[in-house]
Amino acid sequence: MASAIHGASVGEDENEQPFESIDCANSASDEIVDRLIGSDKCGGGLVKDAARGTVLVENVDQLPIELQPDLGSPMRKAKDEARFLFTTAADLDGAVADESFDESLFYRISTQSIDCPSLEKRLEDIPLFAESVLQGLGKESVQISEAARRLLQSYGWPGNFTEFRQVIENAAADCSDDTIEEADLPDCIRETNQWSSLADHLEAASREYKARILNACQGDSKKAAKILDCKPSELS
Repeated sequence: MASAIHGASVGEDENEQPFESIDCANSASDEIVDRLIGSDKCGGGLVKDAARGTVLVENVDQLPIELQPDLGSPMRKAKDEARFLFTTAADLDGAVADESFDESLFYRISTQSIDCPSLEKRLEDIPLFAESVLQGLGKESVQISEAARRLLQSYGWPGNFTEFRQVIENAAADCSDDTIEEADLPDCIRETNQWSSLADHLEAASREYKARILNACQGDSKKAAKILDCKPSELS
């Protein structure tokens, strides 16, 4: 999304307008200060490198609380020189309410927001996302079998797109004949193919329970039916 916003705004001067990013979830405090905030709070190296371009701050909710108030200063100083975009999967409103996120920073960065639905709400777009990942890897020739596609679309993706991208990257590296098959997918995804529907599961559990009660009643179907509050004919 950030790349699309950057690309739509740079026009013909795209090569002259840089796109820089930092992930607060995977960056130490010292790195964040050095690259994003700056020791003088006038912007670190990343902000300077992004002059006339875009700075993407990923997982801003993971920015250490003690550094959050300091981010406002470089943003103000770079206002006319760089665009700042932020991503988060957290409820920042709630974080402000419980004081785990700086209120002043929240109001500074939340003037305009875009809600990106999680991957589990866009399962129909999985083939398009997979194509995009494969193109980024330079593996446009790799295809996904119909069986593997069904598995990808039946999985819940708790790790959202980050998990999806890793799965596709690993599968593309492991597959043979340029085709991702079921066997190339992780166990947690393949197992979904073995799950029964809720109705089938409940029916099987019901049969098992009836058999246990009937066995405990030594085959007396009338006695078992009374315990189960059903007709004897329903025990078969």
